[in-house]
Amino acid sequence: MKKLFSTILVLGLLIINPAYSKIGKVELTLTPEILEYFLKYLRNELATSFVVSKDGKFALYGLCRDKFQAIIDAEEAKDKKAIADAKDKLASAFRAKAKKVK
Repeated sequence: MKKLFSTILVLGLLIINPAYSKIGKVELTLTPEILEYFLKYLRNELATSFVVSKDGKFALYGLCRDKFQAIIDAEEAKDKKAIADAKDKLASAFRAKAKKVK
């Protein structure tokens, strides 16, 4: 069984084409949709990183999980006051970011 698992693992690693990225300076042309998406990223208080494809036609951004994790933890503990506090902190973060953008 271990041999079968090892073989599948090795074949899986050989077949998978890993993504490659690096930080650098390059001339980038963005589509209007991706530009709008980038502006949405800039306005989001919880956004942490923005990734765009070489051709500028695809992009993603990540969100900070810390603010959401407080809500999740409070819900798991079934603590209504903690849930309300965590949601207030999240709303405050959004309001603070909105003031910066205006």
